[in-house]
Amino acid sequence: MARCATMLLAALLAAAACRSQAAPAVEPASPPSKKADLPMEVASYVERRRGCNHWEGEDAYDAPRGRDIATAIKTLGCERLHAEERCLRKLYQAKPEIRKAIDDPKNEDG
Repeated sequence: MARCATMLLAALLAAAACRSQAAPAVEPASPPSKKADLPMEVASYVERRRGCNHWEGEDAYDAPRGRDIATAIKTLGCERLHAEERCLRKLYQAKPEIRKAIDDPKNEDG
């Protein structure tokens, strides 16, 4: 569990860094009223998952666009999302409303 806590803390710090850097614009993950009901680490995961779904589906039709996509994917920390999801599922296994929020962004393409 300590490993999950460390990973989630790193994800929150990455999300904060994302917001402070000039990165390609991504629409907000969900209306503020829904996000306000979620724990901070879940809201961050949901927002990043939707951003990753969007950028991973983009076409790199030229080199600058490819760099933009790669930068967005790195900034969002897309490579860590599967491990983060496993930790969140374990942490919130007894909370179906939070588990639903963790599942929902997979069905969205950003």
